[in-house]
Amino acid sequence: LEGTDRGPGGIDEHQLLRAMAAVLGGIEGREEEVLPLAGVRVHPNVFGIALESVRVTGWQVIETDGSLRVLLAGLPADVDDADVAGRVSAGLRAVGAIHVPITVEHVAVIPRTALGKAPLIRRQPVGAPAPFEREALPEPVEIG
Repeated sequence: LEGTDRGPGGIDEHQLLRAMAAVLGGIEGREEEVLPLAGVRVHPNVFGIALESVRVTGWQVIETDGSLRVLLAGLPADVDDADVAGRVSAGLRAVGAIHVPITVEHVAVIPRTALGKAPLIRRQPVGAPAPFEREALPEPVEIG
């Protein structure tokens, strides 16, 4: 079909995202990973589908006051930030979340929690300090 975005194998990515949104509407996930955006509850799989073909070693989506920051680690030089933002925006539109500001940032590593986890989805309240990054910890010392 002309005018459709065909992914690998000739799959219309927009139709796939709409179908996934319909299925995901009935799947319960971890509440802290579901983002309320533009009046819609967005399941993390929407971001996973949008970012799965981007060649990175890791990604994280941070929501702050209705805007999104997409952190990408291990990004090759030939990846276009506008294309990445467009993929995320298309995924959001497919589930009904429109007019969500998106910025793409390149990072050396994805920020981790104090427990060493790198959540794919995070909410950061306006004015809150940046998350604690495990990489900033000194090396452990053996006591013995």
